[in-house]
Amino acid sequence: MEDPGRTNGSEEDVEAAFMATYRILRVRIEAFLALPLVASAGDHAQLQRELDRIGKLVP
Repeated sequence: MEDPGRTNGSEEDVEAAFMATYRILRVRIEAFLALPLVASAGDHAQLQRELDRIGKLVP
């Protein structure tokens, strides 16, 4: 995910970059919060797979 603060262009371009980043973060945070708490205390390999999957999510 690129830093939207480094976006060059018009005000609309910069705003679009920030909104795109916001949407990605929102999807990933919601997926993380949806993980069952048991997953974090159990199988570490499974938790890592879930975190890797979440890290690739895009809206």
